[in-house]
Amino acid sequence: MLEDHVKETIIEKLSEALKVNSNEIELEDSFADYGLDSIIGVHLVQVLNQASTLNWIRQASLITVR
Repeated sequence: MLEDHVKETIIEKLSEALKVNSNEIELEDSFADYGLDSIIGVHLVQVLNQASTLNWIRQASLITVR
């Protein structure tokens, strides 16, 4: 399912950006709970854009992570 793939990709790339184990990331928590600042956030969006054919910025309002 596409939604599951999107969630898995976000968790994987977020864990890489924050240098934490992906098992430590909970879907119910916000990115801010993990200390995601604007610099890491911009980098994360760039990485996600490279990892997917979706345009994450335009689709962000349609994707629910938690």
